Amino acid sequence: MPSARLFRVRGRVQGVGFRWFAERVADNLGLAGYVRNLYDGAVEVYAVGAEQGLDELRQNLERGPMGARVTAVEESPAPLRSGYKRFHIEFGCSGDPAKRGRRYRSHWMTAQPTMHSESYEDLKKLIREVPDWPKPGILFYDLTTLLKNQAGLRRVLDALQAQYGDQAIDLVMAVEARGFIFGAALADRLRAGFVPVRKPKKLPAETARATYELEYGTDAIEVHKDAIVAGQRVLIVDDLLATGGTAAACVKLARSLGAELVGVAFVVELTFLHGRDKLPGERLFSLLKYDS
Repeated sequence: MPSARLFRVRGRVQGVGFRWFAERVADNLGLAGYVRNLYDGAVEVYAVGAEQGLDELRQNLERGPMGARVTAVEESPAPLRSGYKRFHIEFGCSGDPAKRGRRYRSHWMTAQPTMHSESYEDLKKLIREVPDWPKPGILFYDLTTLLKNQAGLRRVLDALQAQYGDQAIDLVMAVEARGFIFGAALADRLRAGFVPVRKPKKLPAETARATYELEYGTDAIEVHKDAIVAGQRVLIVDDLLATGGTAAACVKLARSLGAELVGVAFVVELTFLHGRDKLPGERLFSLLKYDS
């Protein structure tokens, strides 16, 4: 027999993607109900389902998405209401409009800036530059020296989480090998799944393939055909945007499987190679840019 609970979440919880966060969590837990904003600045969540799922929902509400600051979660039993087959967002505000005062407006007018407004240029000091590798004339940007720095790695993940924490990401998709490091860690922070994109003949089940041009010849990447369900919100992550061929192939793969592409994110972008030109119309984000 399902139970029902009513939660009121207080703190800085409006204008930070809290409703989308609650909807995704509740849906993943198999709960029905709704989430909506209240005029007093709180967020109300009505949920119906198994007790274990309701307990897990509360734990997630107490944490909230990146950018939220939860100060209290008030819980009370609620009557079982008919008509709720799934969990959904109710847009607009509910409650007493007379309570719409300074406290309510402050959530919109005094929200803290997101972390990606911070400058991260100092992280370049943690990236080793290796001349003439892998061949003469190439300056290689080695991110392993950034990865081994605990504070540096955390700041990179903090920045990516701040950029996408309120975007209700279902899956993070990343290309081997270094893309796996950032992509899997970010997927965990976003409470999303992870989809590995690999070189040909590395995946055991049926795959989809996309090819891309190299300076001499072509190459390809593959993903399992069942990795993405049509309509899922997917973020593509890689360590570096150079000429853009791999990223464009990854976008092609995601769209071929029916993904709703939220964006394409990179830790480093080599702007002088004009990789963005191969990703027209896509929502791109790069944390660090090198112009030469």
